[in-house]
Amino acid sequence: MKNILSILLIMIFIGGCQTFPQADGWEGQTPIVVELEQVIYWLQAANNAIELTPDEARQQLNGFHKMKKTRFNTFRYALLNQQLGTRDGWEVSRDTLRNLAGDKSNNEDLLWVVRIHLNHIQALINNHE
Repeated sequence: MKNILSILLIMIFIGGCQTFPQADGWEGQTPIVVELEQVIYWLQAANNAIELTPDEARQQLNGFHKMKKTRFNTFRYALLNQQLGTRDGWEVSRDTLRNLAGDKSNNEDLLWVVRIHLNHIQALINNHE
């Protein structure tokens, strides 16, 4: 996972603030423009959670419901559940990320990172035996 984040960071640094190419079938949709500093902020938050062991993630999830509900805490909650390494944790993570992605009040920088994690989580779920 660290390799994926490293590659993403390198791609972002090379591209700077730019419009990302659209995939086929997206004709007529507005290109996504993201702020480099904000994307790095969200990727660093993700990296901090991803470095945790399942036990460490579980410890941090204890009492998480008492924390104020913010975009950052919601995103972290999803990532901590991802780190549990179980299908149930991945499904909670996916559902939480979907809620973030569906909230139109979130900025594109967060949404871009959320979409990346959604794809990753769904792949984990699909490939789980």
